Amino acid sequence: MTADVPAFRSRVFLWGADMQPSRIRARWPRARFVSLARADGVIAAGVGLGWYGLGPEVWGIIVETGEPQEGAMVPLWLRDGSTATAMAVGDRTAFGTVGEALAQARYWELPAAYRERLETVAEH
Repeated sequence: MTADVPAFRSRVFLWGADMQPSRIRARWPRARFVSLARADGVIAAGVGLGWYGLGPEVWGIIVETGEPQEGAMVPLWLRDGSTATAMAVGDRTAFGTVGEALAQARYWELPAAYRERLETVAEH
């Protein structure tokens, strides 16, 4: 990236069904996984689950796309406590269903407490 385009602009934060590997490859053929990350749970409201509908935090992945992305900057925290920034690029349909999000949370081995919250939400 250049001084005009910060490095984080080519990184996206994906959560829910948007983490499905074949969806990632179809959208960004050169994409590569960077890290697991968590965002403030308020973003659940953006997919119709209500404010903090999945708890105080949502977990997902950071993916390097190799090209600048349009979207909203989202502050993130990594498992080791360090911070990162990436772009939120999906629309409300990208999250999919809670069941699809749970399947991806299991695939990516997101934290057990988060998977359990998804299970609880999926059951209701």
